[in-house]
Amino acid sequence: MSTVDPDAARRARAARVPTIKDLFVPGILAFAGAGGLMTCVLMMAREPAADEVSAHTGWLLVAMTGALIGGLAAIAGLIFWVRLSVKNLRLPGWAAPIALVTAGAGVGCLLNAGPIVLGVSLLGVSVLFALLAVVGLRRRTTQARTEEEIVRGSDPVDGTVTNQGYTHFGESTRILTAVTYSFVDGQGTQRFVRRGAVIDVADPLVEGESVDVWFDRMNPADEKRIVVRRRRG
Repeated sequence: MSTVDPDAARRARAARVPTIKDLFVPGILAFAGAGGLMTCVLMMAREPAADEVSAHTGWLLVAMTGALIGGLAAIAGLIFWVRLSVKNLRLPGWAAPIALVTAGAGVGCLLNAGPIVLGVSLLGVSVLFALLAVVGLRRRTTQARTEEEIVRGSDPVDGTVTNQGYTHFGESTRILTAVTYSFVDGQGTQRFVRRGAVIDVADPLVEGESVDVWFDRMNPADEKRIVVRRRRG
């Protein structure tokens, strides 16, 4: 028996804003998973000596299993990273985990005597995505500051979810989707805006739900200066 409402606890976890520390595990999964995948692929590609055929068959099965696990780990790292970064604009976006995946694959290739050109190329791609991640983070940080400025400088108006962006959860407990909101600006014009959101099965977002909307009173059509937040409590 617990004195804490488990549904309320799940909703609190779903509403919590992730921090950079929360990206540690997804980052490890992306890097190590890709490195393991590349290692196993190189193992499967090697030609066995004439007296090693039987032993190679066993290692081939191990390598196939490792490749599957590594691939799934890398994909999981990518998905979890993106889900977390959607909830906090101050975190690096999608380019960062791709940089980790390509870096892991490149390191795995070079450490296991793979083609040098392939390994170096993967590391080069990783650097390019890392640069994209830095540029993207600067834009996301600027957007976060803009949102904070809008929220501090004005009062919210009532908004409504007009399209929740999903029909069911299926086997997943979370869904990354695009939600459509509507609100009425100061001139009485109804406007619509779409925002990405991570929806948790413990705290679902539904059509008709009321939300708070902040917008630039001087330019309500500027979607970059529209902030939508769910009402809590």
